[in-house]
Order: sequence, then structure tokens, then C-alpha cells
Amino acid sequence: MGRTLHFNITKDEGENFTRKELEHIHNTSEFYNSDDLLNSINKAHKVNLKELWSCENFWLSPVGFCPNWNFPLFRNKEADFIWNIINNEEARLEAKGLHYFDVVEKLVKTGMVEYEGDGLKTKTIRGFTKTQGNEFNSLLVLKALITISKLVSNATIYIYDEGEYLLCPLHIKKGRALPLIEKMKEAMESYALRLILAEKSKYNIIPKLKHAKDFTEIFRRDLGLNNNYGELDIKHIDNKLRNLKLIEKALLETGITKDGDHKLYHYNIANLPLEKWFDPEIFTRKVVAENFLGYKMGVDVIMDGINGEGFGLTDEDSEKKSYEMLAKINQLLGMNDNNSNLKLRILGED
Repeated sequence: MGRTLHFNITKDEGENFTRKELEHIHNTSEFYNSDDLLNSINKAHKVNLKELWSCENFWLSPVGFCPNWNFPLFRNKEADFIWNIINNEEARLEAKGLHYFDVVEKLVKTGMVEYEGDGLKTKTIRGFTKTQGNEFNSLLVLKALITISKLVSNATIYIYDEGEYLLCPLHIKKGRALPLIEKMKEAMESYALRLILAEKSKYNIIPKLKHAKDFTEIFRRDLGLNNNYGELDIKHIDNKLRNLKLIEKALLETGITKDGDHKLYHYNIANLPLEKWFDPEIFTRKVVAENFLGYKMGVDVIMDGINGEGFGLTDEDSEKKSYEMLAKINQLLGMNDNNSNLKLRILGED
């Protein structure tokens, strides 16, 4: 489990993507996983990275496939055997210079594989990339989506960050972005609801409500009125308000109010025509690439990822916080208690 950027691209007017548009999306994904991009980054920053992506790579493509497990040759065979045959056939077809889409289509026709999802007939393509705390990778995800938005101009991209790189969810179209402030507001309201209903939260108001005790436990739990989230605080909401202030500052710096003070009203921002949308990167935290090149998956990175899913430790000393959290976990497990009878067993031990 780690911090993730979620995104999707939806064709306007409910149409299916054309073959050319789908190729643009697929080819952009290939470029952002290519040696060309890796080499250019190494040259620009005078480093020698072996891999560009430290957790998961960006990939957004409409065409995926899985084995047809009922294919006669595959029956009662191990998965490794099946994938080896598929991979060899895929390599043979690619050697003929076929586009990936045509390769998959031919594999489907053999009966060896089946399309995942709708294949080439689709109106929406969804994806996600786990970046943990590597904000340079988060930046690359955004850059890839901006590239796609310019190549597929009659579609709209939605991107949401569980962490703190994006200040709020965005719509991206033709290289321009609209801040979805309403989505941020909904997220704060959702968390506030959890805060006041969570059983162990000090802000829980359930005991003070006369009629809350009239419901059965299962009914309350089913409605989310008995959420056992443990100890919650208001930090998450405060961080969202901080981001909202940064968004306001970014909007003001664009000169959005130059034609009148009313321009800054949320209603006006949400309904701006495309030609008045903004540079996507004004709604992000600034990334210094050198801080993330050669990024390692240490304990601080892992905890950055976990906390990035809602508690945004990216502005703090994540490594220190991580070790404090691990120490607390150890204490709860009784590992620091000499009188504890608890013995942890490592997986694989007798």
C-alpha cells in the first residue's frame, strides 16, 4: 500500500477514441518508459540513473490482455509455461514491425489471450501510478498527462493525488488545467464526517446525540455511523486549507481579477472557458529534481507513501516521523516490554 496518483481520460461527447488517438496515448506511455527519456534526464542532471521510476511506472493504454486459460495448449499447464509461450509469440510479431495494438489483436485471434476491458472500443481509459514519496515521479506523471491532453484534444483528463504534489484534483485539456476546488471541499467534508463519527475520535459526537443510541450496531456500522478509525485529528483538514490558500495565491498571480473582483468567485473559476484555463503546474508543489534522483525505497519513503494517502507528511521530516511511528508500533506489540510474552515470528520460520 502506498501513495498513488489516480487519473483517467474520457472522450468528449461520449464518443469512442479513434485508433490514432489511442496510439497517441499508448506511444506517450512508451516514451515515458523509454531509454531516450532516461538518457536525457541523466544528461540534463549529470547523473547515471539505471531506472527512471522508483516505485511504479506511468502507463496509460487502452489495450491490455490476459491469457485464455481454456486455450487447449494451456490446459493443466503452469502459469510460467503459458506466459513463456505468449511472450515468445508477442516478440515474434513485434519483430515484424507491427504496432503493439496489432500484435495484441493477432494474439487475441489465435485464442491464446483475451482483451482486458473494452480493448480498442472505449470512451474512458483509467490508470494509476504509485509514486510513494518520489515527487519527481509525480511530476513525470503530470507531464505525461499534459502531453496526452495536447495530442488528444477532444478528451478531458482527470487527475487526483493521494499525496501532496497536486494541491487539488485537476481537469486537464489541451495542455491547460482547471482546479477542481469543489472536489477538495468534498474531501474535507468527508474527512470531517469521519472525524465526528469515528468511535475512538476525541471529536466523536455520537455519545452526545439523543437518537444515535437507538440504532442497532449493525445498522450504524452499515451507514458508516460507527466507523472505527481510531485516533483522528484535524491535521488533514488543516493541510487542505493550506493547499487552498496556495491555490488562491496561484490564481491571483495569474491576474484572474484584473477584469473585476468578481472573477475570483469559485463559481466563475469552475465555469471558465477552456481558453482561460491555467498552466497545470501552478497547482503543484515545486519539485527540485535533484532531491529525488537516485531515490531509494527506504523506511522513510514507505511511510511517506502511506501517510501521503491522506495525512501529507511530505512537508515534514518524514524519516524522523517514520521511525517514531515504527517505535510506537513496536511498543504496542510489546516488543519493548521485558515482561511481554509476545514472540514475533518471521514468515518462513519454523
